[in-house]
Amino acid sequence: MKEQRIKLIGKLLHQQGNTARAFVQYMDSDREYTADDKLYMREAHFVIAIGPGEGRTMSEIAREMNVTQGAVSQIASRLEKKGYVCRRKNEENKRQIIAFLTEKGEQFYTEHQRYDESMHRQMDEIALNRFNEEELQCIFEYEQIMEMLLKEEALTRHLTEKSKN
Repeated sequence: MKEQRIKLIGKLLHQQGNTARAFVQYMDSDREYTADDKLYMREAHFVIAIGPGEGRTMSEIAREMNVTQGAVSQIASRLEKKGYVCRRKNEENKRQIIAFLTEKGEQFYTEHQRYDESMHRQMDEIALNRFNEEELQCIFEYEQIMEMLLKEEALTRHLTEKSKN
C-alpha cells in the first residue's frame, strides 16, 4: 500500500514537471490576438496587470507579475513600440514611472478578458466534471505545499550562493 503511494507520488512529481514545462512554453509563445500584432503571453499579462483607467506603477506591475523591475521595463518598452502602453513620470513622486494603456491597449484588454473568461469556463467545466469538492481541495493543498517547498529550496540555494561570495 505504502509502496503504491510512493510510486503515485513519483508519477505526480513527474507530471508536475511536465506541466511546469508546458506552462513555460505557453508563457514564452507568441499569439496573434489581432490581425496586425503578435503578443507574447508575458506582454498580454502586462497589459492585464495595468488594466484600464489610472495606470499602475512599474513596481506594482513587477510585484503582481512576480518579475524584476528590469523585466517589466523591457516588456513595457516592447509594448510602447507596439502601441499598447505609454509611460509617464508620476507627478507626485518623480522617481516613479506609471504605465497606462493606450486605446489599442484598452481594446486588447477587453478582448483578452473575453478570451480568459472562455478559457476559464472550459477549465472549470473540466474540473467540475472530473473532481468533487474534496478532491479539488486536496489538489489545492498539495499545490500550496509544493509551492512552499520550492520557495524554501530556492531561498536556501540563494543564501548558500550568497555565503560563498
